[in-house]
This record gives sequence, C-alpha cells and structure tokens, in this order.
Amino acid sequence: REIGISAFNFRTMEFYITQFIDNEAYVNTLTMINYWRPLEIIMNQKSESSSLHLLLKNLFTNCYIGFQPRKAFNEDNGKVIYNKSTIKELSHDEMNMKYVCMASLSGLISYLETNPNYIISDTLVIHYHYLENHLNISFNSTIDLELLINKKHNKTYGSLYSLFHCRTISGCRLLRSNILQPLAIQKTIEKRYNAITELINNKEVFDFIKSGVYFYKELEIYIS
Repeated sequence: REIGISAFNFRTMEFYITQFIDNEAYVNTLTMINYWRPLEIIMNQKSESSSLHLLLKNLFTNCYIGFQPRKAFNEDNGKVIYNKSTIKELSHDEMNMKYVCMASLSGLISYLETNPNYIISDTLVIHYHYLENHLNISFNSTIDLELLINKKHNKTYGSLYSLFHCRTISGCRLLRSNILQPLAIQKTIEKRYNAITELINNKEVFDFIKSGVYFYKELEIYIS
C-alpha cells in the first residue's frame, strides 16, 4: 500500500514530503513519524476508524491527532503547491507518480491555512525525503533495542542515542535519523568514515569546528 507523508518544520519554515510502500504493520510510517517527533498529526477523516489511527493514538500519546475532510487531500492541488517550491527535486514525471504524497501535501497546507496561528508564505521550500538505500527498523525494535529511549525509565538516558552529544538541534535530528534509518550505501558510509578519520587525526581543525558550531545551536534557522 502507498503511504504519503508531509511534514512542516516551524523552526525553518520548510516542508518535507515522502511516499513509500508499507506493510500492514506500518513499519516505515511509524519510523518516519518517530523520526519527526511531531507536535500534531493530521489525517484524512476517513482514516479515523483505521488501524493506523489506533496505532498512532497508542504510540504517540503526547501528540495531538486531528482530521481533515477527504476533499482537502487533493493531488492536483498538491502538484500546484509543489510547483511553487524554490527547490525542484522531483521531475514532472516523478511528481505525477507521487500522487499520494501530493495529496498529503495538499491536506497539510489546507490545515495550516485554516489555522490563524500559522502563516504560510507564497515562496515555499519543499524537500523530498528518500527512503531508499536505508535499513528498515520496526518501531517495536527501536523500543526493544533501546535506540532512543530507555525502556525502564522511559527517558533518553541509558539509550544508544544518549551515548552521543550534539551541539546543534539539526545535529540531534540527523543523529536520530541515522539511528532509526541507518544508511545502506557503502560508498557514502566510507566517505563518512574518512571524514571522521580526518577530524580525529587533525585535532586543531576538529576543535575549531566544535567551538564555532557552539554559537550556532539553531543552525537550520540561520541557513534557511
């Protein structure tokens, strides 16, 4: 089954969209939502009695889950919105194939426009998030392996995530992404190893970068 997800980052005013095939356990869907850790989840109104809604309600207890009418999820409207993006990562043919993704983008924008607390500009930055070339880890496995949270105390302390220290918010998100969806491309992994080796062998450069990043905790906001 095809799943379309759109996310809006309030810190950087950027949109992220993705589409993928998932199984009945919604492994990829739950992983993606866990990666974003949203404050709100908006679904198609027809999904209110679905097994996915029940899963989300049980797993993301601190997250508000709302619903939009089916007509808000219009793929043609989503394509019009995507064409306003300053970044065109999808070709015209790819955009037509990602119709579920475009429908989710339309539903998200529709929700944001009806909420007086959110102001959406005419110039949009929309990134496409590729799930290919990453390993899939089920939501239950992330809990059992204590990748992000310690099962006993239900906190990050004592988890794999807590072993690392990030100096920026975007670094924390990138670390969480790599733990939940480990990269499976050998060449890129080797490039990362080479970069780490270079920093280890050149302590002066490493300390310079570390001290500089310290003053830019909101790095994403400065870049955007």
